[in-house]
Amino acid sequence: MGEVGSSILEITGRNVARHLQGGGLGVAQKCRCGLVWCPACWRRIHSKRHAEVMKDWDWKRVRHVTLSFDPGEFKNGREAWEHANDHKSIAGLVRNIERGKKVWDKEKKKWVVLYPPLKVRDWKWFLEWHQNDFPHYHLFLEMEDEGKAGMIGEDRIHHYWRKGRWINEDYIKSEEHWKNQTGYFEKTGYFAKDKEHQGRLPDWAMDVPGLKIRRGGSKAHKREEWGADLAEEKTEGKEKQLPGGLMIDGDTGEVRELPGSEKVKTYRGRLEACGECTRIRVYGKNCYAEGVFNVPYSDLKKVVPGVYKEGQGYEFEMSEKLLADLFDLVRSVQVLRGGFSDVMKHFRFTELRR
Repeated sequence: MGEVGSSILEITGRNVARHLQGGGLGVAQKCRCGLVWCPACWRRIHSKRHAEVMKDWDWKRVRHVTLSFDPGEFKNGREAWEHANDHKSIAGLVRNIERGKKVWDKEKKKWVVLYPPLKVRDWKWFLEWHQNDFPHYHLFLEMEDEGKAGMIGEDRIHHYWRKGRWINEDYIKSEEHWKNQTGYFEKTGYFAKDKEHQGRLPDWAMDVPGLKIRRGGSKAHKREEWGADLAEEKTEGKEKQLPGGLMIDGDTGEVRELPGSEKVKTYRGRLEACGECTRIRVYGKNCYAEGVFNVPYSDLKKVVPGVYKEGQGYEFEMSEKLLADLFDLVRSVQVLRGGFSDVMKHFRFTELRR
């Protein structure tokens, strides 16, 4: 039972402060949106997952196919993307490459092979955007055969990718070349320099409520949701429902959107919210506390002296006074923003008994 007239913030502050008289350790982490179209989240989370899988491919068998669309075939870039998405164009292309094609020879009066079937070990695709808002795809295939025997052929690709204009097939020149490709991709999230604009959603996609655009896919898409946003992944652990269409993941402790939430967001709203909240863990001698605060991560670092540790977060010495200052910061941000219904989205307090 809470004390009458006291907010959850004040009660939590007193509980934690009581156990922090001897000091403690605080660790802050930025609450990320987890979207594949967020440059920071793509580089930090998603690109690493793709690169880790592709590193195991045999570079001698890899073909890189770039697929674009003819602007004259569509009203705009959105219509081109919808066409590829609705027709599952990438998966269809790979399927046709694998099964080959026969045609009827009128002179010989028999079926002849136009395109021999090619076996594909694995494949992955990535969606990017031109400056005219039209999409294009990078398709990577690990073929069964090496070298020319595994070459697909641009004539075959054009035959199945009929609404395309510019198509290119390339190969990996050496093991060093492949390591550079996957290594650069893992580090930056892009396969080439000076193309950050190709990883950003076009304006038409930013304000459509509920729109979902996958950034990548693979042969194993039924098993691994490559290119899907973290906020859309399902968890099997126990979830704690929170106000505002949010939940706490029972397995990871992450704050995510509640599936089926009535609050439908746009990409613009979700991308702008990245980093607007901060997850703070407090380790005291006799207590552990964890909370997600409605305060930007960047604002927290300005007032709390500490050091960032890779893979851990922003670490700082926590004291009773600093805890009070931290809660004052949350209150001030709340006032500046016009007020929140909840100062903290989630808080868990554990008293460690000896």
